[in-house]
Amino acid sequence: MESLLPTVLPTITPRERAESAQILAEHRRNRVRDFIDNKTERAAETLHELMSTEDTPAVVRLSAAKDILDRGGFKPVERIAIAQVVPITGMKFVLDGE
Repeated sequence: MESLLPTVLPTITPRERAESAQILAEHRRNRVRDFIDNKTERAAETLHELMSTEDTPAVVRLSAAKDILDRGGFKPVERIAIAQVVPITGMKFVLDGE
């Protein structure tokens, strides 16, 4: 019986293997991006329906409204407070009563 496999398997270099992996990863990213692109309009419609339907609980309507605003570029500015501690040397402190 004749083997269906080639008698000598082609060898690929580590570089070729890495390039193949990058091509496959890019292909997967493109497929996921296409899948999401095809769903965004329906997702936006769903948010709008949730926000607009009177029977929807208020907390869900509020969340949908916030999501729509956030995705539309109207997300509130996040402020981060940064404190820096600076050591003070060479000073003598006198406490009352001492």
